[in-house]
Amino acid sequence: MVIPSKYEVFSYVSLEALSFNTPVVMSNRVRIADYIRGYEGVTIFPYGSYQAFVDSVASTIGQPVAKEEILSKFSPETIRDRYISLYNTALLENI
Repeated sequence: MVIPSKYEVFSYVSLEALSFNTPVVMSNRVRIADYIRGYEGVTIFPYGSYQAFVDSVASTIGQPVAKEEILSKFSPETIRDRYISLYNTALLENI
């Protein structure tokens, strides 16, 4: 799957694709890339580089996806734990 956005704050479309073991290609302007960079099945290319885009698509086709590892980062439990940790840290800093 190719994320065609020039800029995207957070791509639920890419998470959906990855959850179905579909590898994704996106530019470095898609912000979910910050969280899934380096995982198998995810290729990130520099925005504006046509050749990097073409090469990324070619190298990503048929690639396996680290589905469980990626999706565990976005599980409700993980998100809740991170929120609580950030909230508690902010409270402690303001005391």
